[in-house]
Amino acid sequence: MVAHTFPEQLVAMFKDAVIDTETVLRAMDYIYGYWLPNSPYTRGSGSDYELFEEHDGFIDPSFGSHYVIPIVHKD
Repeated sequence: MVAHTFPEQLVAMFKDAVIDTETVLRAMDYIYGYWLPNSPYTRGSGSDYELFEEHDGFIDPSFGSHYVIPIVHKD
């Protein structure tokens, strides 16, 4: 097991209702190709990550996650 610590920072979270490669890639295209350039934010420092909350298993058909990116306000 590897533990990661994330600093306190402003993040944007995007819900993925289905977990598969195509859905995650579409979400990333939307985030970086549309949402971020049109938002009052810019990319912050740190890693993107997927957040899985309150799930008992990875085979539940309703299983989803959040794609999380660090952001900062544009100056």
